[in-house]
Amino acid sequence: MGFGDQIKAFGVEAIAKTDEKRRTITTSLLNGVISDTPVLTGRLRGNWQTTENSPASNTIARDDKSGEQAKAEMVGVVLGTKNRDCVLYLSNNLPYAYPIEFEGYSKKAPAGMIRRNIARINSIVAKVNSA
Repeated sequence: MGFGDQIKAFGVEAIAKTDEKRRTITTSLLNGVISDTPVLTGRLRGNWQTTENSPASNTIARDDKSGEQAKAEMVGVVLGTKNRDCVLYLSNNLPYAYPIEFEGYSKKAPAGMIRRNIARINSIVAKVNSA
């Protein structure tokens, strides 16, 4: 293998590793949001919808107390973006999602669901980069 081929192979490997880290970081961040969503019936946790390139604009009739359905959907969408540029959205269109996130309507999530996970993004990135 010549020097040019080595450089090309290095570039391909570097892009693949970077993409894998992006997917790992994204999955960890969104998993945290879903897990930190307070549960009464599971409707709020179940309404987290992961989409690519445009946010979900509807609500869904999914009660998901454990969050496993929403997480499985999210992982499937994130893994489906392998080696592609895109924008991912995690949306929750239930009318009470906003007050729970920003207005302290839940004693179970006084710091919100999204904000507390965004606050830990640097530690997620550091953990993934050190692995």
